[in-house]
Amino acid sequence: MTEIEILNNKITIPSKWEELTPHQVKGVAWVLFKYENYFEIRYFLLHVLLGVKPYKPFQWFNKWYRLLNKCDYGAIAETLIRGMKDEHYYNELSDMGKENYETALKKEVANNPVAFLFNECMIYKNPCPKLKNLHGPKDLLINITIGEFIYLEKKLAVIYTDNKVNMQELDELCAILWRAKAKDYDVNDYTKNIDIREKFTDVTIPIRAKFFKSVSAYKKYAILLFITGCMNKFKDLYPLLFVTSKKKSSSTSIGARFGWNGVLLQLSGKEFGDYNQTLYTRAHIIFQQLHILREKEIQNPTPQTTK
Repeated sequence: MTEIEILNNKITIPSKWEELTPHQVKGVAWVLFKYENYFEIRYFLLHVLLGVKPYKPFQWFNKWYRLLNKCDYGAIAETLIRGMKDEHYYNELSDMGKENYETALKKEVANNPVAFLFNECMIYKNPCPKLKNLHGPKDLLINITIGEFIYLEKKLAVIYTDNKVNMQELDELCAILWRAKAKDYDVNDYTKNIDIREKFTDVTIPIRAKFFKSVSAYKKYAILLFITGCMNKFKDLYPLLFVTSKKKSSSTSIGARFGWNGVLLQLSGKEFGDYNQTLYTRAHIIFQQLHILREKEIQNPTPQTTK
């Protein structure tokens, strides 16, 4: 957390992704996916950190209600962004060449309290654990199966159309992970309390996708931000499996190279059971196994035979 001062009042705001509250995650997601202009994005992100819901203008939810309600938005922006209004700064930069503009832009981002929000997303906690009767995955997607992950990865590959989020694809992405409570779920039975959600099947995805059409956009944006953060974290946890794509999200190098079907066939028939049982094994367990196998390959490379 970091402390800033507005009109002689000290306010503590987040300084990294992990410090955002669920409300702030939803606000940040709304701003990042809703707006395109950098200055608008930065301007509204400041308000999110201060406690404003950008998707519900003029509604406040923190102890700074009276202070902020009396302040001019421009004054807040001036205080937080090196003493000048966005419009003034924009006009100043517009007269620069492209190279100078980009340099100044980077400098500006590095010197304001929302700078960390322009870095790689690191949201691991589920901001929407339950939506009506549908339950989402645990933090860091710790309880999803490898089958879910395969569908999730495929959907992430087509989530953007012309650099904008395709809402139909987003509805289906949410429908993959958010499911009804399992009928045999028993919180007191350790064999049945690993996952509260019903067993995954692709047949029911369209049904749940219809429900997500009525879910507020900012919640779905927050879910996308959460999934993106988890995918980014996978790069740290399993560096030999995940690589960074052009869109700064993660994809599995093993899955992309050999195909997930081939990977599952290779792993099935052993400790994970047959193919279907392997498909319902938790993704993190599969990742750990694949990472171990990749380490062994690197440490003991197979000698190439000469013809």
